Amino acid sequence: MNRVIIFDIDINGHHLEYLHHIYSKALNHEDRMFIFCVSHEFENISDKLKWPNSNNIKFDYLSKTEIEKCNRSNFAVVSSYYKTKLLNEKVKKHKASKIFLIMLMQFLPFL
Repeated sequence: MNRVIIFDIDINGHHLEYLHHIYSKALNHEDRMFIFCVSHEFENISDKLKWPNSNNIKFDYLSKTEIEKCNRSNFAVVSSYYKTKLLNEKVKKHKASKIFLIMLMQFLPFL
């Protein structure tokens, strides 16, 4: 079974809507496992939209510490390094075969 990680540290602005659209499409693909790696803050705002339960979708909430580590530098290159490192850890943890990123630029040049 393909395992797809949807990874997004930021859930502000339109990010929640983007995640919801991806979630809605994932409901139709029971042949794949989708792991949403999102900020722990997602739990506080997710009630703004409907997220039906599904056996092929699960959430891995990023801790406050993990997010702070990724955002602790004002230098984009340093921040990118930590985000890529965290993404790599999650890919290994979930044995993902595919990655879906909302914002690719946050991970360059280390992706």
